[in-house]
Amino acid sequence: IADLNNNNLDDIVFGTDDNKIYVINDDGNIAPGFPFTAPDKFRFAPLILETVNNILIFAPCDNNRVYALNLSGELEFEIELNSSISTSLSAMDYDTWPPNSTHHTLIFFGCDNGDIISFNEYGEITVEDNIGSKVVGSIIFSDLDYRSDSTFLAPERIAVNNLGSLFIGENVSLYQDFNFTYDFPYSSTPIVYDIDNDGDRDIFSGTTNSIIGI
Repeated sequence: IADLNNNNLDDIVFGTDDNKIYVINDDGNIAPGFPFTAPDKFRFAPLILETVNNILIFAPCDNNRVYALNLSGELEFEIELNSSISTSLSAMDYDTWPPNSTHHTLIFFGCDNGDIISFNEYGEITVEDNIGSKVVGSIIFSDLDYRSDSTFLAPERIAVNNLGSLFIGENVSLYQDFNFTYDFPYSSTPIVYDIDNDGDRDIFSGTTNSIIGI
């Protein structure tokens, strides 16, 4: 749900099992140029990103592709993968400097073969990592240790797989900084919250056996 036509009313974007992406305007009509049709079904919700020059709809498809559509329903680019997509898309914002502060947005997602991929608004792949098995839930972002440095400000990325491993990465291209393994497979997206009010953020996730906290 997003206000795609800047009239202060929300529009709806969704995918279907009959291989289509729809945009429904706030007046209840299908937006011109839609539906967009692909060769396979859309099981995960699209992600909407407002860029400097455009609003893009990113839609992961069961044919191992992510489609980037503009508001006219035209294909801006597509990303072809080596494995089925296993998570919804997640957007991460970060800044770099000096000499001038530069804002960046990356789109992350996971795959059945353990790949974690990210790309920017131009369709350029920026991260290609693997966590050993199917990525579960969604990839999340949090500044776990409240750190920043003078050149790179980005939250940690947190991902889990179906073998019981939780991974944390402290820079854009690495997920091996921290690996916590549990006896049972993870089954849900992690959440981050300071549950004991000690000033440190804790990670919680569901498994096939229990809910665990780190």
